[in-house]
Amino acid sequence: MESYKSLVAINRIESDMPISNELLSPIKRKFKKAYKIALNVALIIKNYLEKDVPEDEIGYLAINIQRLINNV
Repeated sequence: MESYKSLVAINRIESDMPISNELLSPIKRKFKKAYKIALNVALIIKNYLEKDVPEDEIGYLAINIQRLINNV
């Protein structure tokens, strides 16, 4: 399921689809480690796709990363 969500995110970034994440501030506060990892993932995606990753998308990446951390 996580790989599907990642593909959806990459498709949004490639297509320049607008995205909004009202939970961005709480995500950054509550999931600091996951958000920091998401920033690094966003940099990799940016280098690969040659497109900026919106901060709202980074927040969604952080949620998925936090889910993975919780399952370890």
